[in-house]
Amino acid sequence: MFQRNRDRDVSFSISFHFKDGSKLEHAFEYHWRFFRTIAEVRELLDEACSSESGVYWDMEDDEDWQRLDETESTPCWISHIVAKK
Repeated sequence: MFQRNRDRDVSFSISFHFKDGSKLEHAFEYHWRFFRTIAEVRELLDEACSSESGVYWDMEDDEDWQRLDETESTPCWISHIVAKK
């Protein structure tokens, strides 16, 4: 199950259907907020008393992570965002 609202909050759940006809609905539920940009995430980290944050990117999909403070905007990104208090 997937549910989304205007605030970019989303909820997912996993249900199980067994061979004997029984069900276990919403066995696991996950609630996330989707962020539009990495800058938005870093801004939230700063508000939460982070003294420094950085973004590590896998630019070539080769697991060679590089720290870059700026990069082109893309609709989807794979990165690690780290923060230090």
